[in-house]
Amino acid sequence: MFMQLNVHVGFRKKKNRHTDLRKGKRLGKHDHIIQWERPKRPGWMSKELYETMPLVITLREMKYKIEAP
Repeated sequence: MFMQLNVHVGFRKKKNRHTDLRKGKRLGKHDHIIQWERPKRPGWMSKELYETMPLVITLREMKYKIEAP
């Protein structure tokens, strides 16, 4: 939905989602471009809204460490 607004956003990834920094286009040591395919429609999302979502999105994924809580 942010893409439709032409907005760039940053999110933290869930702990259980696997990251393989060897895949995609490498930009730096812990930084790369990947593509995610559209998952199955979640129960809360209408079929009409789901159909407006792109089949694939390109993401910049990076690894970083937070030093202060």
